[in-house]
Amino acid sequence: MDNQAVHGKKVFEYPLAQAVSDGRAADYRVVVPTLTDTDLRRCLNFPAPAGRPSTAPTGEGENDGALRTTALHLGVLRAMTEHG
Repeated sequence: MDNQAVHGKKVFEYPLAQAVSDGRAADYRVVVPTLTDTDLRRCLNFPAPAGRPSTAPTGEGENDGALRTTALHLGVLRAMTEHG
């Protein structure tokens, strides 16, 4: 929003750190949940596919959508557990 022609002249500045200090904004952190193929297989108790290392990407099989959703849920659960 630094384009004055589009957004107009700045009339006030209130940094996030000051807003947090004043109690007007909540402090936050960005957490990116990650879950490797090996982690997912261990959580689901699945063996690695035959003839392919456990870190290789999977194809677009019929169960991939469900596995991806499960991986997302497990990743979010792990992030919530580790970071509160």
